[in-house]
Amino acid sequence: MPLGAYWPTRRLRRAVQILIGAHVLVSLIQTISFQVLNDAFLAYPDPLLLALLDPDSFLRALNAEDVFIFAGIVQIGVFIACGICFLCWLHRSYANLARLTAPSSEVVGWLIPIYNLVHGYRSTRRLYLENQRPVVPPRGYVLPPRAAIVGWWWSFCLLTLAIATASVVLRLKGGGQLWAFTASDLVAAVLCMTVVQRIDRRQREQLPVPSGSSP
Repeated sequence: MPLGAYWPTRRLRRAVQILIGAHVLVSLIQTISFQVLNDAFLAYPDPLLLALLDPDSFLRALNAEDVFIFAGIVQIGVFIACGICFLCWLHRSYANLARLTAPSSEVVGWLIPIYNLVHGYRSTRRLYLENQRPVVPPRGYVLPPRAAIVGWWWSFCLLTLAIATASVVLRLKGGGQLWAFTASDLVAAVLCMTVVQRIDRRQREQLPVPSGSSP
């Protein structure tokens, strides 16, 4: 591939967006099934008592539990697949901007615990800014590039992580924190898909596409 040529990332971008959408859908299913399970045992905390006094609610609770467990297993697979596709997309996108840094170093940083809480934001923000064309208003001066959406995306990612951590540490069992987790996760997912879409589109617009390859 010639120097400076565009390395196609459209398929990886689509895979990331589809998997993120699947993640959100599965999270919503988990939240609803947990709410059904929680409501059933709210009146009768003892499963045996619930089965004797309200067998219909007991059956709904059992079905909800099965759905919750199965969705959790699916969620693990979706998370792993999405993570792999996202890191492959990130590597290719950085390869299109080889003048910045080695693409492999940007990927490795995501795999280091604790450090990735900062590196993930920095690497995505740098990629977003480097693919953003300068804005020149009528007065003629160049406005600096901005990446506010990346900051919002990462903020909601950290908020989602904080809610999940607090729920585990404090042993919260109500449905409120799960709905808060799902809402924060949904916002983060939409922002992530938007960031990936913008970076991919800007690279296709600014870098030459090699002959014989599909963007």
